[in-house]
Amino acid sequence: AILYKKIGKRDKALADYNKAIELNPDDADIYNNRADLYDDLGKKKEAIADYDKAVELNPNDIVFYNNRAILYKDLAEYDKSMADYNKAIELDANHPNAYNGRADLWLKLNQYDIALKDINMAISLNEKDYVFHITKGEIYMAMEDYSAAIKEFTFALSLEDTPKEAYNFRGKCYRELAKFTSKQEEKQKYETLAEVDEKRYEELNKTTT
Repeated sequence: AILYKKIGKRDKALADYNKAIELNPDDADIYNNRADLYDDLGKKKEAIADYDKAVELNPNDIVFYNNRAILYKDLAEYDKSMADYNKAIELDANHPNAYNGRADLWLKLNQYDIALKDINMAISLNEKDYVFHITKGEIYMAMEDYSAAIKEFTFALSLEDTPKEAYNFRGKCYRELAKFTSKQEEKQKYETLAEVDEKRYEELNKTTT
């Protein structure tokens, strides 16, 4: 099932997960994996049910709470998402992905100061994960601190050159800086930098769609 999912044969993956659960209905990891597949298939209700079952079978696995929190966040069920992130962090106070996810949730709730505290915690636990720096950059963008945001996106790209969202966000920051400067030379510099990032974003977007 894992292999079928990797090569895009989702129907066959689902059939094998179903068979695996039939043979071993008490394996929490299988429910978690099938939930991931249901999420990819757009079957959110089924995915939540499988995450629920995984948690029921193993209530101390932080991965299950973290995964369910992500899905709840996508569904805009923010209270449930927050509860799961909190539980994951309660189980493991050194789990950087949970802090990153909760920081993104605080961002959606417009609680920027709290979001910064969580993302800084995630980065302190793993400063080499480019995703965390992109999240921090998004928070700074929301706070309209575009220079700080650019710094984070640039650092993220020094760790990994392919995350297209980093180019997209950084390009937008350059556009904003161009708006706010009265100096023509600086305006032109920011606009040129924005164009470069926008072009790179378009190139990467074509290769991933």
